[in-house]
Amino acid sequence: MASAPAAGVVVCHRLIAGTADRSIVGHRSQHEGSALVTRPSVTVRDAVPGDAFALLALLSDPEGGLARSEGVRAERVDASEASVAEASAAVGRIAADPDERLVVGLVENEVAGVVHLRRAPLSPIRVQESVRVTSLTVAPEHRGKGVGTVLMSVATAWAEEKDAPFVVAVMPARDREANRYVTRLGFTQIGVVRVAATEALRSRFAGMAAGSRDTGRMIAVRKSLRRRHPHLGTSPASSLSLSPLSPLAPMSPRYPVARRETADPATA
Repeated sequence: MASAPAAGVVVCHRLIAGTADRSIVGHRSQHEGSALVTRPSVTVRDAVPGDAFALLALLSDPEGGLARSEGVRAERVDASEASVAEASAAVGRIAADPDERLVVGLVENEVAGVVHLRRAPLSPIRVQESVRVTSLTVAPEHRGKGVGTVLMSVATAWAEEKDAPFVVAVMPARDREANRYVTRLGFTQIGVVRVAATEALRSRFAGMAAGSRDTGRMIAVRKSLRRRHPHLGTSPASSLSLSPLSPLAPMSPRYPVARRETADPATA
């Protein structure tokens, strides 16, 4: 058993007893009263480009989230030729990468679930590796059939195969059901994953830089004025834009200053 990572980095060690068999998981059965209910078998395999349309139906949110609500899922599927071609290319790229897998779960030869696995270091300053689990999704009509458990078992088996002592799961923050599920498996929360569009970030940083330049110019102007007019900075209440009523403001015809008339000693 590998040693646990440093405090605050504990994820989950060996989630469940996995199996390296990537073909068929036998029929499951359970008793409901006196009747014997048989669940359909779940078959797992690596995704192929021909699964592109089915994968679009499962992972239909263009921003990377998971559409887990029945009805919403169907409405958000982008089935254009361009999107199917892009998904096919992505599946092909993953299949060619030895450090990635895209595994689908099949129920009666229908794609019922999917999970994306990627091998990566647990930390940039550690040699221990981990298997990252993302996009774990089960179609609403196939939940409760053990599809998610089989997919997580495959993830565990692949981690063992790759000598990765840890499995890291990334789940949608709003998906309480998925988060409760991985918590029951033994996962511990160690951080929060956030996403932002690159273009939006670039615009934000550009605005921050412009604001910094404007602030710098304003400070330079104020320093220049204070050097030329030292009296402007003698009081905390002083301001660069002086009121016409201020004693430092130039005289204006709108605000005439009354002159006190004194008697002429010769005529007094």
